[in-house]
Amino acid sequence: MSQPPVQDSAALRLLLSTVLDAAVAIDAEGKVVGWNRAAEQTFGWSRAEALGQNLNDLIVPSRHQQAHAHGMHRYQQTGVAHVVNRRIEIEARAKSGREFPIELSITEAHDGSGAAFVGFMRDISERIAMERRLRESQKLEAVGHLTGGIAHDFNNLLTVILGNAEILAESITDPELKPLAEVTLSAAERGAELTNRLLAFARRQPLDPKPTNVNQLVGAMQGIVRRTLPESIDVEFHSDPDLGLIEIDAGELDSALLNLVVNARDAMEDEGKLVIETANTRLGPDYALRYPEVVPGEYIMLCVTDTGTGMDAVTAGRAFEPFFTTKPVGKGSGLGLSMVFGFTKQSGGHIEICSEPGVGTKIKLYFPRLPIGQPAKADLPSDVQPQGGTEKILIVEDNALVLSHLQRQLVLLGYRVKTAMSGREAMVLLQADDEVDLLLTDIVMPGGMNGTELADWARTFRPSLRVLFTSGYTDNAIDRHGRLDPGVDLLRKPYTRLELSKKVREVLQREI
Repeated sequence: MSQPPVQDSAALRLLLSTVLDAAVAIDAEGKVVGWNRAAEQTFGWSRAEALGQNLNDLIVPSRHQQAHAHGMHRYQQTGVAHVVNRRIEIEARAKSGREFPIELSITEAHDGSGAAFVGFMRDISERIAMERRLRESQKLEAVGHLTGGIAHDFNNLLTVILGNAEILAESITDPELKPLAEVTLSAAERGAELTNRLLAFARRQPLDPKPTNVNQLVGAMQGIVRRTLPESIDVEFHSDPDLGLIEIDAGELDSALLNLVVNARDAMEDEGKLVIETANTRLGPDYALRYPEVVPGEYIMLCVTDTGTGMDAVTAGRAFEPFFTTKPVGKGSGLGLSMVFGFTKQSGGHIEICSEPGVGTKIKLYFPRLPIGQPAKADLPSDVQPQGGTEKILIVEDNALVLSHLQRQLVLLGYRVKTAMSGREAMVLLQADDEVDLLLTDIVMPGGMNGTELADWARTFRPSLRVLFTSGYTDNAIDRHGRLDPGVDLLRKPYTRLELSKKVREVLQREI
């Protein structure tokens, strides 16, 4: 017959009280005879509630109870405990029913108090979460290196394909050939979009942030949001009228918001409700404890909520992984949410996803709020047609296809053009010709001199020379922490003729 549970002795209680980790003593039958204050905080059971209870029923998850009982029975039969004097990781259950991982070490106790074992337990939920975030960060870095390696060459090819397809689509009148040119143009644009999303996820897309009012951005996007959704989906916009400003690349935030809208549309299967809202908010120390990358302070929140199918915890945990998608084959690239994730992180923000199957999904983007009184960026009028000029431009590009294409585009716009395929060659041309108004140079080039080094030399030699960089991958040459250096102008590859003409005119007309 089993003996009544032994109460913890004063000596045992004093010993356990000196331990910072949860410390639990059990007798040979598995009943609790010692329970310190840290155990009360970790598991939620008071000492009075725990004493005399079978540990198996108290903190062991139901799916592990049989194994635990078998181990205790084996000890009672043989006197040998196989888990003593080693550190293991197992799962435990709190009074609330929450299950969490713990690190456990067990020692045998024969001090006359009735205790057979003393277990020292530490909640390692946060450590495991940090390890997971580290693995995700390492995976992100690996994707970034892979992306950077292919982006430069791939975007060079897309620049030529996109530009030529654009010209063909505009000039061809043959009803049989024109659709082919338009399909080629559409495919090139799709390829450019995929590359940019990979770069955004990997945080390798240089941003050009400016003080921005998100309410104005969302207001300007309302038309395209409604056109993206079928009429059967209701849309609501809720904006905080006193919303502060954030420093953001407005064009990339447009893309991020549109990606969230498209994902919400697909999750609702043409029926439901979409809500886009903005608000001033504060993320405090308690929130930062759950998300260590968050700095407590004032933030602007942009939230997109849908009433779609929702996701379980496992799916939601992988939602931001590149190429992960729950959509059927051919219905999505799996890069939409990963692009939003990378852009948000690169912008110094934080992203949170809350989802429940059958209820819907809420995705919140938080961006640091700027001090009150800083002016917002003024929107520049958009040109309908490409604008040219007569200035002289020196193009420096090591890819012969891109060089030929870019030269042709600029000549068609009326510019006088010289070309070079290396930094050294460009130096010779600049020394021989003092009429060059603009240096248009690729960044990543072979030959011992990249575009930034050429620009630095050229500005020393010709301080009034205007410089425009172009690249499909900057390799951090003109940006710090993902943001363009002050005073740097960049035309990202691939670009359209309109984008080329606008950027060239913008740089040439700017006051030095």
